[in-house]
Amino acid sequence: MTKDEVLNVEAGREMDALVAERVMGWSRSRWAPIDSLLPPKDDKKRIEGHTYYVPLFSTDIAAAWEVVEEMNKTYHWRISSPFIPGEPYFAGLTPHGVTGWNGCPDYEMPGDIVSLAICRAALLAKLEG
Repeated sequence: MTKDEVLNVEAGREMDALVAERVMGWSRSRWAPIDSLLPPKDDKKRIEGHTYYVPLFSTDIAAAWEVVEEMNKTYHWRISSPFIPGEPYFAGLTPHGVTGWNGCPDYEMPGDIVSLAICRAALLAKLEG
């Protein structure tokens, strides 16, 4: 997946599934639809045989903040709101201890809503980082 492809994925279940798999470590089961993946095996809340619905990472700020917390383990974040109404939010990341933090993220993406910007930036960092 390229940067342009990430930029073209809108908020919704496709983005949620991409983030669940590629950022949060969830996995697909053979029988599960796109909105019910399996949490990582080391997740203490995971119970074998149960169906889990992917959180609404791209549309719910509480779920998106789980992405921030996960990526914060290895990246610095910069999240900014629009200066002009109607302009996009931006979220960006820079790896800890690699490039140094100068306020300009290495992986930055826009979004109509802040949760989408967070998801796009995290996905880009995982894909290119």
